[in-house]
Amino acid sequence: MPDDSIAALEALVLALPLLVLPVLIIAQLVVEAPVLRRAPVSTRRRTAATVLAVLSLLAAAPLLLMAWFLGLFGFLLLGGLAIPAVLTLVRLSRLPPPPVPGTPRGV
Repeated sequence: MPDDSIAALEALVLALPLLVLPVLIIAQLVVEAPVLRRAPVSTRRRTAATVLAVLSLLAAAPLLLMAWFLGLFGFLLLGGLAIPAVLTLVRLSRLPPPPVPGTPRGV
């Protein structure tokens, strides 16, 4: 009986990332799309895009090891997480800081 529970736990450890990572990719693309299109973004959108980009890079780190075992699906997950995250962080680093409310425009 203990062997069955260990096998079920191992299956859950392998299946859970494969279920969560596509959801993270979709959320990342929805939030980061305006940033990547160079549209004006609010401070909240900028913060959300930064947080999702960092989370995506953290989630992509274990995929560097697992991608070889997952094959093409693993490389698609890795690319879907890492490429938009890096592009978003580069784009956000090049944007001017948002204006501070209450300060004159020329300052």
